[in-house]
Amino acid sequence: MVRLADPRGADGGCTMEIKFVDVNKNRVLTTKGPQVDFEFEDKGQANVVMTLSLDDGTQFSYPTGGGKKSVQGTTLAPRVYLGALTIVAMELKTFGKTFKSQVKIGGKVLATASGSVPAGADTDQSTEVFQLRVQ
Repeated sequence: MVRLADPRGADGGCTMEIKFVDVNKNRVLTTKGPQVDFEFEDKGQANVVMTLSLDDGTQFSYPTGGGKKSVQGTTLAPRVYLGALTIVAMELKTFGKTFKSQVKIGGKVLATASGSVPAGADTDQSTEVFQLRVQ
């Protein structure tokens, strides 16, 4: 049985914090289009899954089977997109508990998350929303 950290904090809760980097105070990242690259990387030992979704239905997932780093591109029309980023770290007793994740859009760092899966849990996770302005 997999022990999930309670996101409400009842068991110490999820401790993962997604930190936004190259965004303004309203969580808006601005990049040039129409061709936009999305880069995902994790340098930790835990099994990490990242999903980035935009309000037009565009979605990217990591891992893709290509190693510790994945670059995926798409064409986006100029406008402001609402996005959601979810990062889940899993300690499956095979590799380890640490995660050190980073997501870039158009060469700019959108967000990072680092730490360890909490004691007594097999997973840690967080979801945050942001805006992507494509020029």
